[in-house]
Amino acid sequence: MQKIKFSLIAVLLIAFVFNGCQKQPTAKITTDKTQYVAGETVRLTSITSDADSYRWTWPDGQTSTAKNLDYATADNTGNATKTFKLEVFSKNGKKHDEASKNITIVAATGNVTFWNTSSPNFVEVTINETTKEILDYNIATSCNFTDCANFTLNVGSYSYTATDGIDDWSGNFSVTKNGCLLFELQ
Repeated sequence: MQKIKFSLIAVLLIAFVFNGCQKQPTAKITTDKTQYVAGETVRLTSITSDADSYRWTWPDGQTSTAKNLDYATADNTGNATKTFKLEVFSKNGKKHDEASKNITIVAATGNVTFWNTSSPNFVEVTINETTKEILDYNIATSCNFTDCANFTLNVGSYSYTATDGIDDWSGNFSVTKNGCLLFELQ
């Protein structure tokens, strides 16, 4: 009976010492770059020490228990700062630490060029209250062609209006990441 009591006390003492000796984990996060363009994947890497489990909280509130995290940003994400939180835990879960990382997302853009060869007047093209002029009668062969109405816009859908004082044009278009749209106003 004494032997059983001694063995039970020894096991409990070892378990107590083992649990009490777990190291305090330290949470740290690194990324592969400091700024991302919308549509890119943010790669977050846990460079923690003494952690046994992980819990990431994404900017939208979702969570993940992976050691490292890949977060895909949408092409139409505007300029934004996203905050990611990492919590790390010791083996028994009694010790933990946390870290946060702010990530800068810049909007993806595309180009739109308007041109005209039929109007004898200068043509004004307006998108989102920004007006640019077609100054010469060119056939635009690429975006940002000289003397055309050139716009660089965030990814998304837009409408335009144009006028030469005699004729009026209007329409809708969508900008894609790194896209180039050419519009001839006829």
